[in-house]
Amino acid sequence: MPDAPERGIGFRDAALPQTVSRRGRCRVTARADRVSAVGVESHSGWAAIVVVGGSRADPEVMLRDRFVLADGADASTKQPFHAAETMPFSKARAFIDSCRADAWKRASAEMMRLLGGLSRGAGAPRWCAVLTSSTAEQPGLESILASHARIHAAEGDHFRDAVAAAAERAGLSVVRIRRKDLRDHASRALGRPARELERRVAGMRRTLGAPWGADQKLAALAAWSLLA
Repeated sequence: MPDAPERGIGFRDAALPQTVSRRGRCRVTARADRVSAVGVESHSGWAAIVVVGGSRADPEVMLRDRFVLADGADASTKQPFHAAETMPFSKARAFIDSCRADAWKRASAEMMRLLGGLSRGAGAPRWCAVLTSSTAEQPGLESILASHARIHAAEGDHFRDAVAAAAERAGLSVVRIRRKDLRDHASRALGRPARELERRVAGMRRTLGAPWGADQKLAALAAWSLLA
């Protein structure tokens, strides 16, 4: 059973009540007048999730989590296109379809768990920022399996699309942001220099603790950039 979401305080910790769970995780009660956005940085078989609430000028980290999107006991489901590369095409297509259905099912369950863990009506997410490597549309499966570069790209899309679809089914507005464009996008959206934004996001580690690596920072910045 997945661990409970990890919650923490963002930029303004004095104004928000907090409790500590038996596992020592800091939980924050969001103010009822605030909305939030979910940031997603996905990998092979999992995704880093950060929920940021408040406003563009006054953000707060509400929750940090990890979505499990593949069967941990079966390595092939974490890199399904690599696994399908050497299969006969008909078998490869059936395998990819099965992995896609499983990833979408897992993403939907993880999203419902995430949203159910947030206080109803208090900072409920409205948007979901999904970081991507490219906006290019993938060709058909046969062409993908014939190119190692396309296999890598397809696997990235495989898990991102699962989380994006889960967010849409949950009623969130999904915005895809190219990872390489995030700094400029956030700077324009928030009206601040990119370096200032990165310093503030990095500073969240002081109250959240580990893990607060590149994945969490990117997800947090992407979510923050969508706040009204």
